[in-house]
Amino acid sequence: MPGPSATTGIEPFENPHNLQRSIFANILAGADSNGFLSPNPLVIMSNTASTQDRASSVSPSVRSSTSRITLVEDNHEVATYQGTTAQGLDNTYKVKTIEQPQYNWIDHLFGLFFYKRKRDPIVTEEYVNSESAGNNHMNDDSPWVLPVFVLSSRMDTGKHNLPKIARCTIDTGNQQGNVVSREFVETVLEYSASNFCELTEEEEKGGRSVTGHILIPDGAIYLTWYHKKSTRVFRNMRFLVSPIGNYDMIIGARSIKKDNILDVPNLMTDLIVAKVPDEDSKRRKRSSKVARCRERVENLTSDYDKEDDPEAKEVIKNKLKGAEEQLAIAEKKLEIFEARAEPDNEEKVRKLVAELKALPGYKDKEPTALPESSTTHSTAVNPKSLGK
Repeated sequence: MPGPSATTGIEPFENPHNLQRSIFANILAGADSNGFLSPNPLVIMSNTASTQDRASSVSPSVRSSTSRITLVEDNHEVATYQGTTAQGLDNTYKVKTIEQPQYNWIDHLFGLFFYKRKRDPIVTEEYVNSESAGNNHMNDDSPWVLPVFVLSSRMDTGKHNLPKIARCTIDTGNQQGNVVSREFVETVLEYSASNFCELTEEEEKGGRSVTGHILIPDGAIYLTWYHKKSTRVFRNMRFLVSPIGNYDMIIGARSIKKDNILDVPNLMTDLIVAKVPDEDSKRRKRSSKVARCRERVENLTSDYDKEDDPEAKEVIKNKLKGAEEQLAIAEKKLEIFEARAEPDNEEKVRKLVAELKALPGYKDKEPTALPESSTTHSTAVNPKSLGK
């Protein structure tokens, strides 16, 4: 037997596992047979070794960091317990945390001798009450905070980058650029500082938030991300690496406008603007075609950079050339359509039409030289519909 324990009131144990079994035995032994005083699983779970170091109130930085590694779902089947602990269990969430295993040099050494020591991910589950955690504002889904997937540095057996989930904030007031936290880049995406790019002179000066805080980025990085309910893939988007870890990633105003993620707000409520449905549908059709052509160019560019076979690169290069021509034609047609919507723009329209016909790969399949006739119910003659 070892010597007396330094802690009074607790007898020494020969095996640490006996201590753990004894603790659970004491908890279970305190249960009453009538079931009304049975130990609450929430209390037992919170007293385990995996949650003893967890604070009672969650700070904003912790809430944002757990969003990238947890799966949160509504749990409406939580049993209602008798007694005072039944209060506050109606709004309870089940949080499932998945932690990837870590391998050391010994595991890699075994791999050299064809002996794989595969470790399963560490999965822990707990029930969290949003009121006690101070997350009442998180119950209402915000359309400007979305879960997206970002391609990480890890690859699967097919040499495809594995996506990681991130909490993306659409910030129309951010004029500095797209921002991603360094903690998310290095911990979740597993990119190192060697993947960072140099900052421009404007980016090195930093930016000031609405609260007066100055953000000096540590570098820049190009990331590819997408939303699971969208067909668009935003490839090689530039992000500023921020030392602040209160968020995963933020999309700034420049990318929102450039990539047409959100429409420009219309606050002219005093004026009644009558939109012609036919013109709106044609504008959406042309804008959608431009987006599809741009996405195809980005996909082919990415495939060309990843391809190592010279013959395959040549095939992709030819496809990329045709896609770029189609993109230029689609953009020019959209520019002509928007120019026709403005009054007294006949000269600009003629100039744009001439530029369109000069583009390589263009075939005149529609009368783009003449503006389309107005579909309004006015009996006045539109001078743009006459054609000069």
